[in-house]
Amino acid sequence: MSERGSHACSFRLDGRLYGFDLARVREVHPYSPWVPVPLAHRGIHGLVNLRGRIHLILNIRALLGLPEKAPSESDLLILFNETAGPSLGVVVDEIGGILPLAGPSLDSSGPLVASAMAAKDDMLTMVRAEALISAVSQREPDGGEKS
Repeated sequence: MSERGSHACSFRLDGRLYGFDLARVREVHPYSPWVPVPLAHRGIHGLVNLRGRIHLILNIRALLGLPEKAPSESDLLILFNETAGPSLGVVVDEIGGILPLAGPSLDSSGPLVASAMAAKDDMLTMVRAEALISAVSQREPDGGEKS
């Protein structure tokens, strides 16, 4: 990854540590129920209205192949700035904080996972925020890859 020397907004899903490039994150918001979109792809949770702006909330668990989890009031929304896509966000279990990105990493050629690196006593997996919406469009509604 090219962001050596930058920072990650880290978060947890199922106890695992993930991160987005901090430059892509606009804000972290407390849980807010979303309105499901009928017949939407399983990579889409739905729509949420925050301060008069409609955001598409993506199901990052489905996109990363993690098990589904019922929404909880302890969940948080990470909302992205326009560089990741217009009015997008994801639901995460918890925020891990802002971590500096330095040192060696294991680069990945996958569409969503950019790299993995040691962070404190854990492994940080960096996710490409700008690739989330295209990951939804490249999968069939049942979650399988398009052929």
